[in-house]
Amino acid sequence: MIVVVLTGCMEKTVGQQFRDIMVQIDTRCRHEKLGPYLDKNDPDYRDKIPRTDCDILKIKPSDPLATEEGRFAYSIQLPPPYDQTKVKYRQGMSAETYFNELCEKDAGEWIFKKVEGVEGVFQGRQRESYSGGYSDLIFFSREFLDGISSEENLVQPYIGHYNFFERLAENGEGEKPYIRYFRGSENKTKYKAGYPSSKNGSWVYLPYVVNYEQVDLLKSRYAFTSRHVSTNEITENGIEGSETIIFDRTTNKVLAFRRTFVRYWPRSDSRYTRLTNSDRCQLGLTKGVSQFIQNVLIPVNHVE
Repeated sequence: MIVVVLTGCMEKTVGQQFRDIMVQIDTRCRHEKLGPYLDKNDPDYRDKIPRTDCDILKIKPSDPLATEEGRFAYSIQLPPPYDQTKVKYRQGMSAETYFNELCEKDAGEWIFKKVEGVEGVFQGRQRESYSGGYSDLIFFSREFLDGISSEENLVQPYIGHYNFFERLAENGEGEKPYIRYFRGSENKTKYKAGYPSSKNGSWVYLPYVVNYEQVDLLKSRYAFTSRHVSTNEITENGIEGSETIIFDRTTNKVLAFRRTFVRYWPRSDSRYTRLTNSDRCQLGLTKGVSQFIQNVLIPVNHVE
């Protein structure tokens, strides 16, 4: 593993620091004939095939507009003045200062309308999977999608209170376009779900009652989706943002949204080049996107 000495890093942007580290990784992998530089004529070729430490070099930038659901997420117009970030990068601004201002002035949760008695919701996008060589050094190659939830968080009691949760089917999950998770009989292939009680701190164990089916059509009237928030200045400072948008599927009207940011920077205190420090906006945000969704789209089983 290469030791990185970040000389003069005060003059370099976080983006340039990350690029310098990637150059060093590329140089080593090329020299050792690993990852994208595997050579069948190398006598150690077979022994090197299982190694993944250079797969980070194979990762290509994501294309959020490559899918219909991605294009839809980016087509949603937030009402003014929320359609633009307030904070503008100023020359000489440090990454930390820029991040802190974004968190203070542009991160948060905005609810325009709540709906009661909602039976189920649809999640409009899925998180993209990445190679085992993925690292936060190349966060800019992927979308930061904060608004990704699960059936455990939205349907399974004690935390989830909807009767059902729908999402897009992934490759290998069948021929139908959607998966619907719903409350049903106890699913004994799963362990009972344990949760800390809000009353006395003891643990509560409940039967796992989430079942699923493949479906052609959605039942949900309400949905949420997620999209990346970025500019050249945001990315160059090691920052990425995400918006989770809740909307009415019949009208596409935005009911609420939340925006958050994460910041990364190299760990100069470690000999491992791929380790990063990170920080995330905290103040003013509901703990967990699933709770935020249920605060806006109040489930039919909200009192259990």
